[in-house]
Amino acid sequence: MNLLSIFVNQDAGPIYRQVASAVQRAIQRGILRAGEQLPSARELADQLQVNRHTVRAAYEELLAEGWIRAEERIGYFVANDFPQDFTGQPGLLRATGPGLIWEKLKQSGAESSRLGRAEEPQVAAFPFNLQSSVPDLRLFPVQELKSCFSRALRQLTSHLDYHGAQGDPLLLSVLSDLVRQQRQLTAHELILTQGSQEAIFIAASLLLKPGCAVAVEEKGYQPAWQCFRHFGAELVPIRLDGEGIVPEDLERRLQEKRIDLLYLTPMHQYPTTVTLTPARRARIMSLLRVHRVPLLEDDYDHDVHFDSFPPLPMAAQDPEQLVIYVSTLSKLIFPGARLGFMAVPAATLPWFIQMKAFTSRVNETLASRAVALWIQDGGFERHLRRLRRIYRERRDHLIERLTAQAFFRDHCAFIAPLGGMNLWLDIGCHPGKIVEKARQQGLLLSGEHLYLTADRRHEARHLRLGYAAHDEREMKKGLGILQKILQEENPDTDVQGRS
Repeated sequence: MNLLSIFVNQDAGPIYRQVASAVQRAIQRGILRAGEQLPSARELADQLQVNRHTVRAAYEELLAEGWIRAEERIGYFVANDFPQDFTGQPGLLRATGPGLIWEKLKQSGAESSRLGRAEEPQVAAFPFNLQSSVPDLRLFPVQELKSCFSRALRQLTSHLDYHGAQGDPLLLSVLSDLVRQQRQLTAHELILTQGSQEAIFIAASLLLKPGCAVAVEEKGYQPAWQCFRHFGAELVPIRLDGEGIVPEDLERRLQEKRIDLLYLTPMHQYPTTVTLTPARRARIMSLLRVHRVPLLEDDYDHDVHFDSFPPLPMAAQDPEQLVIYVSTLSKLIFPGARLGFMAVPAATLPWFIQMKAFTSRVNETLASRAVALWIQDGGFERHLRRLRRIYRERRDHLIERLTAQAFFRDHCAFIAPLGGMNLWLDIGCHPGKIVEKARQQGLLLSGEHLYLTADRRHEARHLRLGYAAHDEREMKKGLGILQKILQEENPDTDVQGRS
């Protein structure tokens, strides 16, 4: 039992009565809940600096009044049925209205996504998870990282203190080598962040203010969009096709109004998985140079590429220093690691470090050092090679099943992704009901409506089908559930006119 936060005044009447009243108030206010064990008489006496017989007398009075119950040789517990001779119920201190802070937020115009916890699926309760970008955590080499944590713990004096806002020096060093050698980022400086979302938030906080305009892909990553809106920015959607965003549409938008930032996911467009072609990358960079617009490049799964050497980030071809590059290792390690980083033009580093210090001050040190040791030992590269092989096999298996199965072949369409962890599947009907019915049958899915602005959600007809989390047997069962639901929902699906 933890210490109980109650106090007595030695000069305010009988001490045992004060103790009893304090415990009673704790029960009334919900500080102590039904069935919870109270501290022993000795423990509470030591805490309050009173005689334990005094506490025992207080407990006996509470017992007689029905507030607590006693279990022989175990101790005292809060009663399950409370006396009804007091006003209110357990948890007496309750909000009487939305409150002052709510009023201030409403006055400020701040938006709320209104996503309650009850709407968030408890993923472990679902047998099949084909949601967007879900990794297979069973593949992670836990023992390797466990060994690195042990080594990190032995370096007590060198890393368990603060390392500054930029991050752990060893992890910065090994990541800098990695992005320099594999992504050719030579003119940028790294800052460690709590996942890529914090990096996006930091960039937006420095570059945006109310009235700004951010050009985004017409289908995209909603948490980033919400972040831009939070800072008062207007979103300007840019058209997509089978080669990524359309430069001509971007140019038209740039001529129509002032654009303050372009946000792109060029490696595997989120959510369609399309890789932006080299010609379009060059054209977009040319437009940004002419119109003096910075680019926020979100390269969320750079290392998961199968059929060829992945194209370099746009930040690698940025002599004018227009690009802020954001990436993460969380999905390759495990999502809970929250290990992201941003690469910024060297001259701008002080601004970004200062904003990092304002937002979360520093990153967690022990995990950062352990991951740095793991990368340094070659563990990350070994793990990545294994993931590429297995995820490619799972992609190929998914494509094989979608092609061989008559229903999917006749009623759905897709383009094989070059990498990543997802396949963009055209199901020919709105995915909203499909996603909900699948969830009721133990299958988690991500529908296109989740990636569109509210006024266009009715246009959705795709699923972003994650294939990384399940082996062939599990994928077969998950697809079986999906097929049955699609057949029930729309048995006469027309495959004509798909984009």
